Amino acid sequence: TRSLMTALFGPQGFANMEAVATGQVPQFILSEWFIETFKGPRAMALAFVLLMLVRSQHLKSIGKVAGVPSLFTITEPMKFGIPMVLNPWLLIPMSLAPVVSILMAYFATTVGFLPIISVNVSRFIPAPIQGFLAAGWQGGLMQILQFVVIVLLYLPFVRQVDKHSLSLEQPAPEPQKADAQQ
Repeated sequence: TRSLMTALFGPQGFANMEAVATGQVPQFILSEWFIETFKGPRAMALAFVLLMLVRSQHLKSIGKVAGVPSLFTITEPMKFGIPMVLNPWLLIPMSLAPVVSILMAYFATTVGFLPIISVNVSRFIPAPIQGFLAAGWQGGLMQILQFVVIVLLYLPFVRQVDKHSLSLEQPAPEPQKADAQQ
């Protein structure tokens, strides 16, 4: 998917960069750099939910392990610890979070709140620093808003995973002993 995104949206980022370098106004809102910057701090939001808002010890421990890596968009502790892969409860928020985030940033750009992105900022820089480097204070604020929205998006689904995980953590009831008199 990375090479496809580069083929479809990469030239627009370079055109925006060239426009700014020559003193012109950048024209393309959607570019690879825009998508990479504003697809949302999803890993950070999910790690926050796991660390702060679940009751299952298993999920809390994954949140503790995933906290620091999630700042740098590393999701493997959660993907394999929860697990997220093939988890029907997490399929919806995993699919919707980047779409909702990009739509938020796109709308903010079309109304003039966010500037058009003309720089390539590494996706491994933690939000909201990444947003600030790409689009000033507005970009940092947008990533904070995206974080809140993604937490709210994940919350009902993670609660279902939490409920299931809690049921697995409960000790099994002891079988009834038959009376020795029978």
